[in-house]
Amino acid sequence: MNKIPRTGWTVFIRYFDSLGVSRWIMRRSNNATPASKKSGSRRLVQKTGVAERVGLIVGTVRRGKGYAVVANQVFTATLLIRSWPEVVSPEFIPSLQHPAIKSEQGDFTIRLTLRFVPARIVWDWKAKSKFRRLEKSIEASEAKSGETSRPEELRAYRSMEYLRERTTYDTADIMDLWGFVTVTARSKQALDKAIRLVKDHIRKGGVSLEYLSWEQLPALQQVHALGQNREFYLDWPGRLVDDKAAAALNPFTSGSLSDGTGIYAGHRVAGRSPRSATYLDLDRDEEKNKNFLILGATGEGKSVKMKNLTFSFLTEGYRVFQLDVDGEYRALCDEAGGLWIDHTFTSGRYSDPLHIQRPILVPEYDLQRLALANASLRRTASLLLGGWTPEEANAVDRALMTTWEKVKVDMDRPDTWDAAGDRADIHLWYKMLGKDKSRAAGAVREKLWQYFEGSMRNLFARPESNLSDRLDESNRFTVFHVSQSVNNEADDLTGAVKMSLALDSVWREVQLERARGERWTAVGADEGQRLLLNPIASHYMNLLATTIRKWNGLLYLATNKTSVLFGTEATSGGSGLWSNSAFKVLFWMEDSDLAAVQKYGEVPDVVIEQIRASYGTQQFALRYGKRWDWLRLELPTELLQVFKTRGLTRKAG
Repeated sequence: MNKIPRTGWTVFIRYFDSLGVSRWIMRRSNNATPASKKSGSRRLVQKTGVAERVGLIVGTVRRGKGYAVVANQVFTATLLIRSWPEVVSPEFIPSLQHPAIKSEQGDFTIRLTLRFVPARIVWDWKAKSKFRRLEKSIEASEAKSGETSRPEELRAYRSMEYLRERTTYDTADIMDLWGFVTVTARSKQALDKAIRLVKDHIRKGGVSLEYLSWEQLPALQQVHALGQNREFYLDWPGRLVDDKAAAALNPFTSGSLSDGTGIYAGHRVAGRSPRSATYLDLDRDEEKNKNFLILGATGEGKSVKMKNLTFSFLTEGYRVFQLDVDGEYRALCDEAGGLWIDHTFTSGRYSDPLHIQRPILVPEYDLQRLALANASLRRTASLLLGGWTPEEANAVDRALMTTWEKVKVDMDRPDTWDAAGDRADIHLWYKMLGKDKSRAAGAVREKLWQYFEGSMRNLFARPESNLSDRLDESNRFTVFHVSQSVNNEADDLTGAVKMSLALDSVWREVQLERARGERWTAVGADEGQRLLLNPIASHYMNLLATTIRKWNGLLYLATNKTSVLFGTEATSGGSGLWSNSAFKVLFWMEDSDLAAVQKYGEVPDVVIEQIRASYGTQQFALRYGKRWDWLRLELPTELLQVFKTRGLTRKAG
């Protein structure tokens, strides 16, 4: 076989020949032995008769020889692809809309349907024996002068050898592939004409079609999402392919996400060489957002991926801010010489929401400083209250206005803002709330009493008055330790409050860096569900994700709850975070979470199945735009020690 250079997305389709690599040389554990074509065809015709069985539309489906008629007005024929070209590229699919066909296509339509079914190769004694017999036969033929091996034997041997290496050493995914070409027309004459054009055109590309004369109803069933018939697959065995071959036709792009420069994203699972490393050039497409959203169940590798991104951003010269839960970033912070800020409940330290940031001489920011302080206080109150009624929201706001009046801040005069200094703080606001005698204010104060006067008063015990000075531009890496535990109800709430307040301080630094114009900033948040569960905080996160690009920054966030993005707990901010993240990283997750991602995230079926089968592997799907890749992290031992996280006992990937 001549070598064909790989360019773009072009990959080899390994040809498993007619000797039986896809039928009887190898045994696939999830496929029964195919029935005979004749008996199988008769059985299928008997079992399939009307639209209820086909499951397509309301109405009748009438069968003819080589075609079907739906509701007595739509003529359709489904042809099965029986042989594929040796090389397949993504252009194969749109090639059906070739101008030579399209110019005459006014009265018919063409659709290509691909079905991938996972298959597991069983290397039992029969397969090994067949492999050895082929090997000896080829060696014997080549030993005789002037003779060559039989082409069919050589193809079968090479196919088996390739499959053995891929499944044994590369842990490749093997699957059966079926391809269907469905032609639809308004008349039998138009249908016949369309079929001739399609068959002539597709034959030039090295593809042959099976007409399926008497099996149009079960064939029609296979191309419809609601009505597949497994018996059809038993009578018409699929083409056995590996993930490299499938990469030309399914969303996994066989490494095309990488151009060899940028941050390290991972190694392709299908490869074992340094060339399989995938890099993301964040300088590409400068006008687009560069946000990362990481989803997956606890223990599947999200935190290691977050730390990998943090390390990569630092290596690329970004200024990085990290919101840390459970103190997992302390080792990385120390290793990178970063600034560690302890804002946990135990420390009592916090960034006061009513602290008006100093001007940075950028009008579009400076004129919003008081509004940002107002928003910060309202967001903090909403988090502590667990949501509020309109009356309670008004009570919070009345106390806020009274607080500004107390320290002589005029909302319409920026020159009065800086004079307030630290005299306006959350404790003064709570005092002003107590002076409001309305029922709503009393209800708010009753709910907040524990955080200011009760057992939780350490939440706002020690204001971080010099935080702006500590966040010096020389600190390339800053970690806000905002929570001490995971899955603790009280700490989840206080951690979310500290996260929100820390983000306000970080946002000021992001804008400062934009004003300096020297470097990009990256803001990371692990356990992001703490913020996304609250509508106001969730809206704030979505606002950051939407606008941070304009300030030369990016947001990368991880969560183990897809319900905060899609489903019953979803908020507008949470769902918006999905659409405002250019890069999606999906680890294994529970079926209910995976179903939500599939339904609302427009993730292809083949990606979903790959994720579902990846439990415990710490492999992940990476999406950029409409392209996908399947990756694992390969990290040096010294970095793994720094990245070590709760419960991680094995190498990532």
